Amino acid sequence: MSRPTYIVEGSLVKIQLPPSWRTTVTALTHRPYNQLVACDWQDHGRDIMTSLFTNHWATPNVPMTDITNNDASKLDLRPQIICLDLRIRSYYSKIRYIHGPALLDDQYSSHSARIVAVENPPDTPEQQDSVVFVITVQDETPIGWQPAFDSSIITVRCTYDQRAPSPYNLANIQGDILPGLPKVVQYFYYFVTQDDGFTDIFKSSILPRITSSLKLVSQPTSHDYLGLNVGFTRWYLKEILELPDDLQDQAFYTGQSRDSEYLGDAGRVEFNRWWPDWDDEFSFDNFDGIFIITAVNEAIADNFVQEMEAAFGKSIHKKLLIKGRRRPGHQASSNHFGYRDGISNPEVRGVTFDVQEQSDPRYPGSPIVPLGAIVMGYDGDEDKDRRPGWAVDGAFMVTRKLHTYVPEFEAFLLERGPKYFRDLTEQTAADKLGARLIGRWKDGTPMELSPDRPDPSISGNDERVNNFIFQSFDQTHCPYAAHIRKCSPRNYVSPDESDNSHFIRRHGISFGPEVTDEEQSSGRTLHARGSHFVCYSSSIERGFKHIQCGRSNNTVFPPRKNTAPGMDPIIGETNKDGQNCWMTGADPNNEGRMIIFQTPFVVPRGGEYFFVPSISTLRDYVSTRSQNRH
Repeated sequence: MSRPTYIVEGSLVKIQLPPSWRTTVTALTHRPYNQLVACDWQDHGRDIMTSLFTNHWATPNVPMTDITNNDASKLDLRPQIICLDLRIRSYYSKIRYIHGPALLDDQYSSHSARIVAVENPPDTPEQQDSVVFVITVQDETPIGWQPAFDSSIITVRCTYDQRAPSPYNLANIQGDILPGLPKVVQYFYYFVTQDDGFTDIFKSSILPRITSSLKLVSQPTSHDYLGLNVGFTRWYLKEILELPDDLQDQAFYTGQSRDSEYLGDAGRVEFNRWWPDWDDEFSFDNFDGIFIITAVNEAIADNFVQEMEAAFGKSIHKKLLIKGRRRPGHQASSNHFGYRDGISNPEVRGVTFDVQEQSDPRYPGSPIVPLGAIVMGYDGDEDKDRRPGWAVDGAFMVTRKLHTYVPEFEAFLLERGPKYFRDLTEQTAADKLGARLIGRWKDGTPMELSPDRPDPSISGNDERVNNFIFQSFDQTHCPYAAHIRKCSPRNYVSPDESDNSHFIRRHGISFGPEVTDEEQSSGRTLHARGSHFVCYSSSIERGFKHIQCGRSNNTVFPPRKNTAPGMDPIIGETNKDGQNCWMTGADPNNEGRMIIFQTPFVVPRGGEYFFVPSISTLRDYVSTRSQNRH
């Protein structure tokens, strides 16, 4: 078997790869302060791409993650590359708030990297080669049990990889559906079209930049990358593109504003029509479409928005722009309430994880579903045989602007927690009550596995943090109505539910500032913040709407329990006069004790249902049809 060859020049490695070999790069830090490793890679003289590995403050001896590629644990360069240049750069700061891409500056550079090994260890399989870097921090001193140079270890591994072609048309699927656009920032640009100029500009300036699933699956993205996807409302499909109403989903054709009454959103009836208590921008039939824009920083996203608006001119009108951003530092994977998020998304073999390299997804326990549960036209799509050709490789997208009332939530926990857990300190009791409402401790430890305290041996282990089922006999570990148990009941589904009917992929992000000291001390929200919820599936009725109405708002789900579970305490809703959200099971010593929430902690302020077409439909319909406004 032909093997890779290497030329090593300091921190640069030139690799010649025979056919069917792939290259992966991983990073590990032994230091507790903020570090960033930049890996520059170039294929056959093409543009230099850069991936950024970062760690979290005070978490030494753990793998660093690639923030330019959805926090992947490695940079994965596929077999089509045959001549690869890799250069490693390292940056660090002992100031807690200087982290992530902010470290990418010469003043934070460690200026040193050296090779410690080029040859393989004795037990390396024939189909692997490895190169290992060690990054030296110049002013570092020994930490006792580690030599001074051992600050970050970078491993470059080449592996023989003969794989079968994908059975899916990933080049035709927009990438935020699956596996998800990489992001540190995410913009939601809601718009209406004005005239025929939209079509021409869309074809020339937008269509070539749409990010496909294939692009995300086959090659990693660079730190200067910009992700772009687009979705359209049922009004635009019908009235502008003149496509028939045959997507087999009543919720989509109803629209979320009208549907919000059934979702439980607060509102009122006037002139024989339901009016939700939403922000004014989310009025009836207010949008034609939405652009999803992602980047590693605001400058890249802002620059694209300016370029796009200049290109479209008067042919497009911005109705609303919501700018989301991952939370800072060690909270990057947490929502505004402080709970780790994004662990239990359903996975699709060969798309969200590589079956040639791993038999399980990154977080075992995540449901593995057929592609058709998320994307139309494949096995798992219950309406597969009734989809029109232009709908294949598309998906429905639900957006929701959710305001979160964090100070009020924390104040509620501090007031109620000590009443339930009298043997604990005030804050510990509050933390435990919060964990019982969510179903996880803030670090991600499932209540089902550790009901009394967060357990770093679980939360820090990808193999364990999501690998569990719920007990069937009581609520001792996790209440039936806990948020994660309502939304993803695992082993609790009704007998008449099919295995793959109700899964969604969530790809939203937080918006708004961090909680201020004034808000924290007063227990009152003064600044708007929350989550811009986004999910994808091949059915809104069986996906998002079933989860919201059939589970979160349903007081008898999970079914067949001796004690009525109540509603999801986080996103459960009722818009009926005189009714509040409630649940049982929060008190493990009195499972039937009801807890009533006088005010909600999450309030919807708008949203819409979109169809995210295939790239061929964007080309053949959106890029060719003239505006047909009446």
